[in-house]
Amino acid sequence: MVALQKLLRSFTREPDEESAADLRVVPASESPWARPPTFVDLSKDENDKLERIAPIPGTPGSGTHAQAPSYSDTTTTALPLLAHAYPPPGVPDEKLAFPVPMTIPRGMDAVAAREHLDAHAEETETGPPAWLGIFFDLAWTTTFSSLTSNTQLTTISTLFSYATFFVLAWWLWAAQVNYDTKYYTNDWYHRCMLLFQLTIFGSLAAFTKDFDPFSDAVDPKKSPLTDFVRDQYRRKCMLGISGLFAATRLLLALSYARVLFYLPTNIPGAVRQRPRLLINIGVFTLSCILFTTAFVVVKFDLNTSSIWIRMFLWFGGVIAEVMVYVFIPDVDGRLLLNVDTMGERLSGLTTIILGEGLNGVAGVLVQAASAIGFNTIVGGVAASAELAILFAFLLYFDGFKRRTLSTQNRSKMNVVLHFPLHLSLIVLLESVKNTLTYQSLSGTLAWFIHRAQEVRPGEMPNDALTAAFRNVGIDFNATLFDSAQRIFAIDKSANTTEVVNEITNKAFAQLIFNVLSTFELVDDTETQNQFSAYIQTIGGAARTDDLQTNFTLDPIISGLTDPIQASDIWIPLAGAAFLASLGVLAIVNEWVPRHRYIWASILSRWGMAITLALTTLFKLDSGLWKQLEDLGMLGAMVAIAFIVQFAVDHLLIGLAVRRIASWRPRRTGRFASAV
Repeated sequence: MVALQKLLRSFTREPDEESAADLRVVPASESPWARPPTFVDLSKDENDKLERIAPIPGTPGSGTHAQAPSYSDTTTTALPLLAHAYPPPGVPDEKLAFPVPMTIPRGMDAVAAREHLDAHAEETETGPPAWLGIFFDLAWTTTFSSLTSNTQLTTISTLFSYATFFVLAWWLWAAQVNYDTKYYTNDWYHRCMLLFQLTIFGSLAAFTKDFDPFSDAVDPKKSPLTDFVRDQYRRKCMLGISGLFAATRLLLALSYARVLFYLPTNIPGAVRQRPRLLINIGVFTLSCILFTTAFVVVKFDLNTSSIWIRMFLWFGGVIAEVMVYVFIPDVDGRLLLNVDTMGERLSGLTTIILGEGLNGVAGVLVQAASAIGFNTIVGGVAASAELAILFAFLLYFDGFKRRTLSTQNRSKMNVVLHFPLHLSLIVLLESVKNTLTYQSLSGTLAWFIHRAQEVRPGEMPNDALTAAFRNVGIDFNATLFDSAQRIFAIDKSANTTEVVNEITNKAFAQLIFNVLSTFELVDDTETQNQFSAYIQTIGGAARTDDLQTNFTLDPIISGLTDPIQASDIWIPLAGAAFLASLGVLAIVNEWVPRHRYIWASILSRWGMAITLALTTLFKLDSGLWKQLEDLGMLGAMVAIAFIVQFAVDHLLIGLAVRRIASWRPRRTGRFASAV
């Protein structure tokens, strides 16, 4: 009854002071800068109470004498507030931190002091809400997964296309996150920016099908009629990407201008922060101009030379931004409300990329199961892919891992080095997915041949063939009957033997088309039309073809399957690049590793990377390489390398821990003898 009364009273109750913390009117725009500390006058009673709790040195009853603040490198001031208000000589204003002064324990070197400050920052961390990071990362993942779904990673040209889009999309993410983690405030301005960003990412996803920035078809009107639609779409892609990136650069320039507008003039170091913000505004304005120029070039320059002009403008904008990011100091983070969480966002993006790779593998497995192409080789490739993803995750997040310090050069190097790490992961996962697709396709056709030749008890040979066709969605007898009817309706004098050959070839063409469609390999209109013409034409190539020696569709089928298998070489190379990137990141996180076991981990990662890269030399022996491809062993080699490296890392960790334990008694004994 009491609960019911409380519920009914809540309908008419006014908000009180306790509920004020949950209520906030979102401002139109809010400053990202922290306010400097202010001093307030205390009443006499409050002063007396404060003196009783913490007497000021040198006053009666304090038991101590007044001292001037000490600015020694190895001691801390007895009056941290006073030390903060009156800095030691020679210390620039920007070294002061707001709003809470911080003391550093005695005996710390510069690196240890930085770690101490970072730990303190984590305890009082503020920043953009967690949902913002999830929203932005998922929006970026949607865009890039659209590329991986609509463009296959096969040959070296498609690898360059992937790398080009990844450079643009990854830096788009990094530049925006770099701004959000420092300057985002929960106001209507940034909420509107979120709407624009969602629109831009959604639009970018529309321009990723068969992405080819190096295509020389710059004028679709000069293309053959069969290629007009494809070339027209590619031209729209180049226009759309140039225009959308110009819009993102403009929005970032406006956002940094807004930060500059709110820069207080009464805080220490304000003079130093202004040129840093102006440089960011300038570089994003320049980048906007370059991408806009690229849009104009694509629109009006219809010569093949415009391809390289556009690429120069694209990469010119990105390189200018990266140079400013790496070499120009950031705004002093201690003057901002937010604590930089770029490292956490990078870890989150790595997790999302690995999850997207796992999702791709699962999608191919569903296709294989629906086509009854799942066999031991397919299962082995799938298991290798899952193990590679799992241990890539563990190698990145586990082992000799140390928090990256919030110093200028180190944190920025950490961010930049995540680009090759993420690119190698995506290339590895896409290549493994292609291998799984090829093995599933081969398994489906192998199973069909096996079932067609396996005459079970109570079956005739024709029954086994009919059963094999039925399992791939084709009624063999009905297909033969319908084809024969259509042929004899047009040509009643047709030779029966030739007609049987024609309808059989058409049935097998339909079989191949169905299997390829299951694995989404014939989604382009041209290939579909070629299969349709072969099957529907009366008295065409199907009448004279021989399935064993002269099948008209063989070049088309090879053109669809060979590029998939060609991507196998990227599996060991991408795995090697991932391990090498981990080794470099370990050095960046330490600069000078503290002990030999960290060096052992770094060198073992590089050694494993070199070993994986050298496995590509097996390709010199075409027979051996073909055998490795057919058995799906390339993905297994990468998985084994990751597992071995993980075991080596933890073996080294165990040895390091034992070494520390053995040193403690010795140091204790020496200390006791000295006493």
